[in-house]
Amino acid sequence: FPISETYFLSSREDAEEAARKLTFPVILKPPYRPDEWRKNTKEKAFKIADAEELLSIYDRSHKWADVLIAQEWITGTDKNHITCNCYFNSASEPLVVFTSRKLRQWPQKTGQGCFGEAFRDEIVSRETVRIFQSVDFRGLAYLEMKRDEQSGKYFIIEPNVGRPTDRSATAEANGVELIYTMYCDAIGWMLPTNREQKEGDVKWIYLRQDIQSALYSWLYGELTLREWLRSLRGRKWDAVFSWTDLAPFWYDLWRAVVLLIKPKSVKRR
Repeated sequence: FPISETYFLSSREDAEEAARKLTFPVILKPPYRPDEWRKNTKEKAFKIADAEELLSIYDRSHKWADVLIAQEWITGTDKNHITCNCYFNSASEPLVVFTSRKLRQWPQKTGQGCFGEAFRDEIVSRETVRIFQSVDFRGLAYLEMKRDEQSGKYFIIEPNVGRPTDRSATAEANGVELIYTMYCDAIGWMLPTNREQKEGDVKWIYLRQDIQSALYSWLYGELTLREWLRSLRGRKWDAVFSWTDLAPFWYDLWRAVVLLIKPKSVKRR
C-alpha cells in the first residue's frame, strides 16, 4: 500500500523509536477514536513539529486509546486530497467510480472535508479499484489519497467500506447514481444509465463547518472574505440543509451551540 512512513505506538519505547526515525512534521492519531479519546479531545489527529512534542503529546494521550499511530506528514494544500467513491458488484466489478477533491476541511489540517468539488483523477481511480479488487470486495468503498507537493507521489490517507461517506453525495449532485446503483444491484433491477463521471460542476458543502474553516483561515491570513465568497459561486449541494426537511439543519446547529457552551453535555457517537 502506498502510505507514508508509519509507526504503531503501543509503549513509550515505541514512541521514542518513532521520534528518532521519523521525518517531521508528523501526525499522531488513534486507528479509530474510542470514547476515551473523544472525551479528552475534539481532534481527530495532532500535527506535531518535532521529536520533543511527539513524546510530550504521546505521554498525555496514550491512555486514551490502546494504540496510537505516528505517521509522516504529506505536504500540500487541502486541494491535494482526492477522494474516490465506488460501488463493486458481487464479481468485484466497479459499477460506479467517482472522484472528488477537498477545497476546505474542518478542523484545519487534520479534519474532514467541509467543502469539495467533482475532480477527475485517474491515478486515484486506478489505485482505488486495484486495492479493493485485490480482496474481491463487494459493496460501497471509499479511498482518500493525498498528492505530496514535493515528490508528486500519492499516498493513502484513509479507506472506508460498507457505507456512504459524507461527500458521496457529490456523485449524485453531479449526475452519477452511486447509491441508487447499489440499490438496483442488490435487488436485481436494471442498473441506472448515469454511472459514468462526466465534467460536473456542483460543489458539496457542509456550510456550518465551512464557515468555521473560513474564519480560521481568515484569522491566520490564509483566506480573504472575497476569496471565500468567490469560492461559493455556482451550484452547491449542502450536507445537511434542505428546504424540504429543515430538521437536520436545526439539530446540527443546536448541537454545535451546546457543544461550544457545554462540551460535556452532548453525548458523542
